[in-house]
Amino acid sequence: KERLRGVCRETRDFYHTQLMRGKSSEAAAARAYLAGRGLGGKVPDDWQLGFAPGRRQLVGHLSDLGYNIKEMIDANVVVQYEGKPANDRFFNRVMFPISDVQGDCIAFGGRVIGEGEPKYLNSRDTPLFHKSNVLYALDRAKATMTATGTAIVVEGYTDVIALHESGITNAVATLGTALTAQHI
Repeated sequence: KERLRGVCRETRDFYHTQLMRGKSSEAAAARAYLAGRGLGGKVPDDWQLGFAPGRRQLVGHLSDLGYNIKEMIDANVVVQYEGKPANDRFFNRVMFPISDVQGDCIAFGGRVIGEGEPKYLNSRDTPLFHKSNVLYALDRAKATMTATGTAIVVEGYTDVIALHESGITNAVATLGTALTAQHI
């Protein structure tokens, strides 16, 4: 599990660098999308938002860091179909790292830039991540939730970020699932 945490951490950092320093028109479109949603300025740094360029760039980056394809697949940042080379799971998407309650990156959600389906794509369940048990931004909201006794559960990543940036820091979101007993 520690190796998978490393894959997720390095993937988050890679995507963040691509968003902040990427020279491609796709990276620029990702920055424009975030700015258009009111998530520009310091927000991408504060939330470690990223951009997934695809084209096996993540596979190469993680390989250079010593991670193997099985670890990348197990962390669900890479896919491999029979007879094909491993490929980045996410491409041309704004990336939202998903953290566990301790704040460690364990998964990702990605929003396609422009047209495409699915609009939002989340990591599948992994040894680290079970979407029916995880609330987006719980690591950030838990102190306020405990202090106030109130949780605000909203639909998505951008809703949570907007609320937190507006000072409403007890907001969390489910990850493409209904609210479950485990969430509560």
